[in-house]
Amino acid sequence: MQAIIFDMDGVITQSMRCHILAWLKAFNEFNIKPTYKDLAMIEGMPYKETIDAISKKYSVKLTEKQKQAIHSHKKEYMRKMFKFKVYSYVIKIFNLFKKNNLKLAVVSGANKDFVRNAVEKHFPDVFDVILSSDDVKKGKPHPDPYLKALHKLHL
Repeated sequence: MQAIIFDMDGVITQSMRCHILAWLKAFNEFNIKPTYKDLAMIEGMPYKETIDAISKKYSVKLTEKQKQAIHSHKKEYMRKMFKFKVYSYVIKIFNLFKKNNLKLAVVSGANKDFVRNAVEKHFPDVFDVILSSDDVKKGKPHPDPYLKALHKLHL
């Protein structure tokens, strides 16, 4: 059996820029000023790791309550500005892969509810395996999400 594992943000959906802009606004609420590049380099990590990486880079000590607040602000900004857009080629590619009996998986650094809702709405019956940051202890860029997807694909 052969399979292909996809990321969601920036690979099959046009969402990377929105995530980064939402992070920038959320960090700004706490007077932390990461650059667009700072966030682009770590985009896809689970939110806790993103907050920890940026606070470490900028030598800012945050309480758990502040970290949760940053995450809440980021989610709120995403809710306000996010428009789910699928790259025009992905449906054709998915159909071609499925026609050729390839198994497909999506591995995302986003939370389970977001990933499940997006897949159910925009990609019904496409993926054989769906994994979010909630499904693993160590998120991307650690290999655990991909290894778990391979396991679930029986590969």
